[in-house]
Amino acid sequence: MKHLEHIQLYYKEIITSNPKEPIWNEGKLNPNWNYIDGCMLTALLFIYDVTKEKEIINYVIAFTDQYVLKDGTIKGYDPKNYSADDVSESRILFDLYEYTKDDKYLLAIKQTKTQLNSHPRTQTGIFWHNKNFLNQVWLDGLYMTHPFYARYNRLYQELDKNNDIIHQFSEVRRFLKAKNNLYYHGYDESKVVFWSDKETGLSSNFWLRSIGWHVAALVDTASYFEKKSDDFNLLGVYLKELIDAVLVYKDNKTNLFYQVVDKKDSVGNYLETSGSALISYSILKGVRLGLLDNAYEKIGISIFKGLLDYKIDFINHKLIVKDICLTASLGTTKSSNKDGSVESYVNEPIVENNPKGIAPLLMVYSEYLRLK
Repeated sequence: MKHLEHIQLYYKEIITSNPKEPIWNEGKLNPNWNYIDGCMLTALLFIYDVTKEKEIINYVIAFTDQYVLKDGTIKGYDPKNYSADDVSESRILFDLYEYTKDDKYLLAIKQTKTQLNSHPRTQTGIFWHNKNFLNQVWLDGLYMTHPFYARYNRLYQELDKNNDIIHQFSEVRRFLKAKNNLYYHGYDESKVVFWSDKETGLSSNFWLRSIGWHVAALVDTASYFEKKSDDFNLLGVYLKELIDAVLVYKDNKTNLFYQVVDKKDSVGNYLETSGSALISYSILKGVRLGLLDNAYEKIGISIFKGLLDYKIDFINHKLIVKDICLTASLGTTKSSNKDGSVESYVNEPIVENNPKGIAPLLMVYSEYLRLK
């Protein structure tokens, strides 16, 4: 498949660059502990699991040590902010501890876990997405928290706490799943925020990347459960159900998916890169783990090939990853125009080489490498 060597060149450029100025931070955002960097570093570690390139580990350690101090304090991270997004980057700390045996990473893991210990929840026990979004559950939230949560439970043998993980996945399914088995982007338990349905509390549409993060949450969390255990198998059931639902809307020509999954004919809707990559990643990893039947492998590969054929260019010795949705959050006030409508999703900026698209691309690339 074309562009595989260009993806390799891109990640090698990362790991030979200055970790204080990550090349994916084209917007020159102020450095802090955040899920965007976390997704990029997680993707690099996935590649390391296959290639065993020491340069990858050296880069991730150098990047992380800008933030993690000797006493385990993480600069730029406050557990009391209660943002689900902030937990995501801490999942890399488990790998760094395994590679270095430096206790500061364990201390930082424990600091992050204090957030989950007191993180606000809905009345039925699901983590709020953010303390500022009262009673709200966003579909991408479990990706940010639950792989960390599951790996923590495995490391410290607190396996009884996996009941909480399973409960939250089950409650998200109960409240956010539609009749077509797709999941809505958001849910307000109090049913008062302007974008929520006054009877169900749900937002209006199915945003591709949020579904992509959720299927990735299912496979990544399951990877830390005992294989073929009841918990592992149940996440497999949820994964297959949602993958089957989204595959109904796969574009026949490109094998990719639309920004608003089920509204391909809506004005401005487009085949979006980051969510399509997450679907491909989750299928291939799901097959590898035994969560999905082997027949799904060809589908996962076809989606990856669609990304390579239609969403990647290589111009002037530079990898260009196109058609990435910059952001698509749900708003707190009507004036934000983030109301969960089709228009609100398709009118968000469409960008190139944003890490929200590159990280999922590297994730599925890591799974493809395992097939070779």
